[in-house]
Formats: sequence, structure tokens, C-alpha cells
Amino acid sequence: MSLLQKMFGKHQKRTHPYCAALIAAAGSSTRYGGENKLLQTLDGIPVLVRTLLTIDCVEGIDEIVIAAREDELLPYENP
Repeated sequence: MSLLQKMFGKHQKRTHPYCAALIAAAGSSTRYGGENKLLQTLDGIPVLVRTLLTIDCVEGIDEIVIAAREDELLPYENP
């Protein structure tokens, strides 16, 4: 299952119990100086992207849910 399918809930037939991964990304980063630390880069890749790519490699995760602040949501279209 692709990362986009996991993020947007497109499910395929499974042989294991349903499993969703929750990414906690709703903090205000006040201890980090107010900058969104999930968007900071490590070796040119944002922390949030690294997290999503890592979780995407885990077998058995059917859906990825990102809990984010409403003011930081970006408009998107379902693929």
C-alpha cells in the first residue's frame, strides 16, 4: 500500500487486524522558539517527511493519521 493510500484511507484487503498510525503534529513548538520543528530539515528532508517515510516502511499499518493544528493545514485533493 502506498504512502498516499495510507494517508487518505484507501484500504486493500488485509489479513491482519486494522492498524492506524497517529502522527502527533499539533504542538506549538514554544520550547523550540515558536518555529514548527516538524518542518525543520535534517540533511535536507523535513522531520515530518522523515517520520512519514519511516512509518510507510512498517508492514501492517493500514492508515496514517496526522493530528495537526487547524491553522497549519494545507489544502489538498484526494489523489
